[in-house]
Amino acid sequence: MGKTKKVLFLLSFLALVGGLSFPTMASAEDGDGEYNPDPTAKEIDAEFRSETVEEALKEGKVDFSRAFIQGKQAQTPSSVTPDDIGVSKPWVTVNNVTGQYVLTSFTLKGVGEYGEVWVSNELAYPEGDPRNEEELSVITDQQVQYLLNEFDEKIYEQEVEFFAPPAERKGDNSMFPEYHQDDSGRVVILIDNIKDENYYDPNYPSYIAGYFSPAISEFTDRNVMTIDSFDWASRTGPDAERPFLYEGTFAHEFQHLLHHDSDGAEENFINEGLADFAQFLVGYGHSDSHVDFFMNNLKNSLTQWGDQSDLQILGDYGVAYLFQLYLNEQFGSEFLQKEFKHPEQGIDSINAVLEEMGSKRDFKEVYQDFMMALVIDGKYQGDNKTYQFQSIDLEPNLEAAAALDKIAPAWGTDIKFITPNKKIDHLYFKGIDFLSTNWEAVSDPDKGQVLWGSEGDQADNFLIKELDLTGETNPALSFETKYEIEESWDYGVVQVSTDNGQSWTSLANEHTSGEVDENGYPAIKENVPGFTGSSGGWTTESFDLSAYAGQKVHLAFRYMTDWAHNEEGWYLANLKINDRLIDTMESTESFMSLEQVTEEYVDYQVQFIGFKKGKAKGKANHVKVIQFPNLLNMKEKDKIDLKDMLKSAQYSKILMMVTYAPKPGKGGSAEYDYEVVMKGKRR
Repeated sequence: MGKTKKVLFLLSFLALVGGLSFPTMASAEDGDGEYNPDPTAKEIDAEFRSETVEEALKEGKVDFSRAFIQGKQAQTPSSVTPDDIGVSKPWVTVNNVTGQYVLTSFTLKGVGEYGEVWVSNELAYPEGDPRNEEELSVITDQQVQYLLNEFDEKIYEQEVEFFAPPAERKGDNSMFPEYHQDDSGRVVILIDNIKDENYYDPNYPSYIAGYFSPAISEFTDRNVMTIDSFDWASRTGPDAERPFLYEGTFAHEFQHLLHHDSDGAEENFINEGLADFAQFLVGYGHSDSHVDFFMNNLKNSLTQWGDQSDLQILGDYGVAYLFQLYLNEQFGSEFLQKEFKHPEQGIDSINAVLEEMGSKRDFKEVYQDFMMALVIDGKYQGDNKTYQFQSIDLEPNLEAAAALDKIAPAWGTDIKFITPNKKIDHLYFKGIDFLSTNWEAVSDPDKGQVLWGSEGDQADNFLIKELDLTGETNPALSFETKYEIEESWDYGVVQVSTDNGQSWTSLANEHTSGEVDENGYPAIKENVPGFTGSSGGWTTESFDLSAYAGQKVHLAFRYMTDWAHNEEGWYLANLKINDRLIDTMESTESFMSLEQVTEEYVDYQVQFIGFKKGKAKGKANHVKVIQFPNLLNMKEKDKIDLKDMLKSAQYSKILMMVTYAPKPGKGGSAEYDYEVVMKGKRR
């Protein structure tokens, strides 16, 4: 009953948003007749991987006012059969550039046991695009049948057996049941010329090879995935220039579909790592482009997703995949299967599964061993499989990594080389005590210098100030604010703590809201009410603090975001108590981070690899490994071993690896410094 009501609501809402206008893309005719023949394959933006129907509608991203139907049409709901090949129907697709969900006409080209293939009737690029002359977006019936066979005989059965079956969706609750209802409930495979940057710009360096969109499956009430149509001749099959690219993409996206049904709130680094692992699982090999990119960008964080540029995100995929591959080799397939289904997410999920399986290691130790394995890959470790990969040969670019600044990202590793010398007295290492706040001072055209809550996916940015209310009998808080925050998904929360940041109480007034979307981020649900949507410009907000009269408390402004999509954010100015200005909020200097309030020291992992001189010749002791999982609790033996290694003439070089190891859910990066101190020099 609830689903039916939702569909009726959506249909009534569509009457308001149909026919929206969007910016026109640059025409391909503006180019010089050239195009990029080998763009890098990538996934759709993270926003669309988590976006729901309600969110798309609220943000005006839906336009179902058009559908060009060609060929014969199916007039009544039924299960399609091979006899229906040639039928055309509208399916929902998304434009990754405009963010718009539209109806696109597709023709049925293949029907299998588990899947059915529909090819877009609009595969051409914009007029004047040189790729049209090369026929780079043409799909043959033979290619369709090949993909369908791969899905039926390899992808579907192996992934369902390893992970879980998909939820049953037969189109009964589709917004267009006359087109999408089908008693078979097969997976719908759409082949389309995906509307991304590369579609509009022939020389763009990357393109979206395929995607799974939860919103599209919800719009149609079918299990739907989309594959791009670019250059199938060079990107399918074992002997192609890019072997198994589209087959691997489909295996990857099918895991996303299954994971969405099993644990839609899973953190990206696990979801994407398992999606790349699915490609390996069904026989399409490693995600070489992802792995190779990470090998040249070893500093990339494992847990922080999409925190860099468009192409840099390939490194996120690479490290996420290798971590899942390492878990599979160390603990077996049972580990990944439990991780896939576990109700917790991220690091908490991994720790829970490690405990369930009786491992003596936790995530921190596994990550440290994982990075060690990446660097030395077991080449000189004899029978010790902890520091090696069995199924892939890795060639990390250590020199490129060592040239970077002395900053360690959260669960990312910075690398530095040290040359041994008998005159070395010791190694001086200094990290920061606490992370500073992620809020920033920025210039506002109306207010001048103000504070801004910053941005990022899964952000939880605290701006904290201690308030002395011991002399106040009826204190009231006020401040000026401006915000554009993703409505019902992201929030700006005002909180008070009476126990030095161990717990927080959220304040409410007539402008705060506690209505988080039902699919919203769990941590946000736990901390509302707060500000969301638009303030309509600068305004003054006030809160009653009389419950805290006579106390010293901590006041927090906490900007929280979900998995994807950031709007302009949250701005603050002129903090007052009872109309008395206590801070202009032009700088963060008088404010604290949560870590400073709770005295949560930055935790560094540091490990060293000593490479002995000469060739390995299979000797198990050609390298020496020293690990410091926690610098505050170093073993005396390890200290002595490190001192000996630094002085020893038997080593040609020493590699130092530094990781910022925060608690689950924390991000950011931590600076550090070090110095090799020679004898006779004090430090």
